[in-house]
Amino acid sequence: MGAKRFVQAAILFPGKIAMWSILLPIILCSCSKPQSLAPPPEQNFAQGKHEYTIGIASSWGETEYAAQVYNDILKYAKNYPMFEIKYSNTYMNNQSQIEQINDWLNIGLDLLIVVPGDSRALNNTINKTMHDGIPVILLGANINGDGYSQYIGVDYYQLGSSVGKYISQHFLQRGGTVLEVQGPSGSLISSNIHGGLKNELGSSLISQIANWDADSAKQIADKVFEGGQEIDLVVGHNDELTYGFLEAAKQKGKDGIIYISAGGLGEPTLGQGHIEDKSFAFAVKIPTGVKEAFDSAYGILVDGDIQKNIFLSPEFITAE
Repeated sequence: MGAKRFVQAAILFPGKIAMWSILLPIILCSCSKPQSLAPPPEQNFAQGKHEYTIGIASSWGETEYAAQVYNDILKYAKNYPMFEIKYSNTYMNNQSQIEQINDWLNIGLDLLIVVPGDSRALNNTINKTMHDGIPVILLGANINGDGYSQYIGVDYYQLGSSVGKYISQHFLQRGGTVLEVQGPSGSLISSNIHGGLKNELGSSLISQIANWDADSAKQIADKVFEGGQEIDLVVGHNDELTYGFLEAAKQKGKDGIIYISAGGLGEPTLGQGHIEDKSFAFAVKIPTGVKEAFDSAYGILVDGDIQKNIFLSPEFITAE
């Protein structure tokens, strides 16, 4: 047993949504991480005769998030033989994702599931899809406005706030400087995590914008250390960003920095592994929501049921 996990539970009430932070300790076993299948650019899933065609448009490339979403699609699609599923991964290219969605719409879709990269870039396409009468489920990341059928994912502002509170309570009693390594500027995930962190940490927080990969975090680290900035703690918006910065800091002989990840996927997550080897002090596991997306697609297409937002509960992982 090497790490302790806490669940941040979302409590939903009819007609209104409220989120409460409830910490429920669960002891984890030490286990090896199963090999995830890398997501292909395109793939169709069909089990014999189907009644509905669903498009799943992702743009997360070769990230851990994309791999886990793809593997969950493989896992849960078999429960819905009435669905033909068209899957696409456009590798962080917003224009290619928009073109893929438009191609599907021209061929014919019954429902669209979008895993947004840059939320702003997709607004018009999603609004057009809804205007054409095709339901849209946003998976993992939201867009501006409410022009969608359903959002399934974490409340990222609340997540940022919870991580910020943990940092403040455990590491900043005597002050210090926290460097936030953000995801892309067009991502609502990134902007909402930043908002929650900033609300809790105030002037202690300085921020740098990267992509979602380790190499971009290494570039941030090079820039920060070349500028002579002293850092006490680094919080990356995902496991890759946090570890990429850590590797660059080690290469420059920068010791004594505390590392925290605000997002990871898998079982166990990359972040959990770094908790157990004492590289990270705190990490978060984000559920993909793929199972919930298939359940919702069935509810929308077959039963006519829909709930505007389904907030998933992240899990906090700390050293014992």
